[in-house]
Amino acid sequence: DELLAHTLIVHGDTLYYRGDLAAAKEQYQQGGQIAKRSKLHDLELKSRLGLAMLDVKGGRLNTPVVLKGLSAELKRLGLAYESVQCVLLSGEADLNRENYNSARSQAELALEQSDRLGSLTLAAQAEHLLARTARAASDEAETRRHSTRAQQLLQQIQEQAPKSDVLKRFDLKAIADEASTR
Repeated sequence: DELLAHTLIVHGDTLYYRGDLAAAKEQYQQGGQIAKRSKLHDLELKSRLGLAMLDVKGGRLNTPVVLKGLSAELKRLGLAYESVQCVLLSGEADLNRENYNSARSQAELALEQSDRLGSLTLAAQAEHLLARTARAASDEAETRRHSTRAQQLLQQIQEQAPKSDVLKRFDLKAIADEASTR
């Protein structure tokens, strides 16, 4: 059961990164059901994170408190990368609710944590969230600063994996696309 749950959740991640959100949801749900039934708490949390990513990206989840709790549980289990993903989602949910101060705070926290992890991907996402938050608050200087930094991080990611399609990932494509529209 553990291998099946893990495989379904990883497949859900793959589908998410490709932008096939409906298929990803099905995989996350199936993996989460197996994980819950088998009392595999870490996999159940990863499934919940995947479903939360889909909800926030679809504008359906606007309860950052739930995400903060999930982030704390992930962190407690040593799932630091996933915990930072959750902090980013919380910030995005705040932005969707037009709670700009909280969105900025969550993005800054995610940036700090991503730097500690050495994750360029999470750092680029945090900078992009900071840029979007600044844009929503009509702060053009901060928007430019964070957008530029997000683009620099994407460039570093591309340099580390020059033959990969990493920038075509659903969660990074928006950041890359923003550069082409400026």
